[in-house]
This record gives sequence, C-alpha cells and structure tokens, in this order.
Amino acid sequence: MIEIRISIETAVILLKERIESEFEKRIRNGEIAKGLNLNNLSYTQLLNVVETSTFDLVCLLPAELLTDQTNLTEIITKTIRSLAEVYNKDEFAIYSKRKAESLINPIIYMLRHSQKSKDFLNN
Repeated sequence: MIEIRISIETAVILLKERIESEFEKRIRNGEIAKGLNLNNLSYTQLLNVVETSTFDLVCLLPAELLTDQTNLTEIITKTIRSLAEVYNKDEFAIYSKRKAESLINPIIYMLRHSQKSKDFLNN
C-alpha cells in the first residue's frame, strides 16, 4: 500500500482553489446565476461543484497512485468533511467513504483496464 502523505489542511486548500475555479467557470457558462457565491449555494449545488473539483484533482494524480492500494479515499473523505466548517454546510460532515470511493472508482477502473489492455502503448 502506498501512503499518500498530505495534511488535511493542505488538501482543503488545494480543493478550495479548485472549487473556486470550477464555480467561476459555471458562472461564466450560465450554469449558476451571477451574484451568487459559494456560501449562498444549496448543499446539492455546492456538493456537485465539490465533487467535480475533487474528480478533477484526482485525475491530475499519477496513475500509479490510483491503480495501487492507497489511502486516497480516506483523504478525500476527511477533506470533504472539513468543508462543513468552511462553507457552513453541516451535511458535509457526514460525507461517507463510500461516496468518495464511488467518485474515484470510474477513474481507477479506466486506468486498470487500460493497463491490462495495453491501449496506452500505441499513443
């Protein structure tokens, strides 16, 4: 097992930066009304932005970290739970490890499948 060593505080900072970027993009695209900020969004809307941002950050990680056994789901779970205080949404405090797993499992499956099929060798 590979242990990813990053403090939750650092992970929250990285995620918040990505959340803000994703939020601004959605405003520009008209998906979120102008004049709103992250604290005004409903939990459902904010969760969507948070999970999209988390997915984006995970995609930037080296493939080896995703295909090997790691503590990534624990880091994601604790980081998203920490957002309860940041955005004043108590619902984040009960974010489950199972939801974190379902968020990153499609990436892991795709990478493991491509390793087995050796599709990446032709690129």
